[in-house]
Amino acid sequence: KVVSAPSFSLSGCNLFARATVELTAEEGAAIYWSTDNENFVAYAEPIAIDATCTIYAYAEVEGSKSVVASAEYVMATTYDNVAALLAAEATSAGVPVIVKLEATVDSLGLNKSGEVTSAFLVEGTDTLMIYDYNIPADYVVGNVVKGQLAGLWKDYKGTLELCNVDYSGATASEPTTPEAEEFMAAAMALASLTETMP
Repeated sequence: KVVSAPSFSLSGCNLFARATVELTAEEGAAIYWSTDNENFVAYAEPIAIDATCTIYAYAEVEGSKSVVASAEYVMATTYDNVAALLAAEATSAGVPVIVKLEATVDSLGLNKSGEVTSAFLVEGTDTLMIYDYNIPADYVVGNVVKGQLAGLWKDYKGTLELCNVDYSGATASEPTTPEAEEFMAAAMALASLTETMP
């Protein structure tokens, strides 16, 4: 009997957060899985992934086994600042990373069509280059980007760049000076006082 290999609910991919993978097989088949392609155990529930790994699995029906199917999951490494990311290894294909930052947009790069395709963020003495066709409109020179960015850390012919970026974990806004913060606090206090007056 020819037994089909199990299916994975999530194909091998880069991951930026914990994920789960479900394995399914033909009716009546038992599924066995492992992360080393040797010590297989019976599959009973979705598999939690919180680190880089490869999952191997096969199905068995009445003593007949399928070929072993596999899927590789690469978990993103988190870096606490731009300097730490710049010191990390990059590849031509891209390594999944998450970088925490509070950096100023120093300049933008345009392609021949006038589209923004790169942004240079400065944090201290370090500059992070983003190469992406979906750079948010509020990434303008002088604005501060704060939070975390997720993407692929690439080495393109010797140039380090963050590509395929997920911007949802960061905000970009005009810089706030201590004087401006004090003014806003005083204005809010005055407004509150005015509301409570008879």
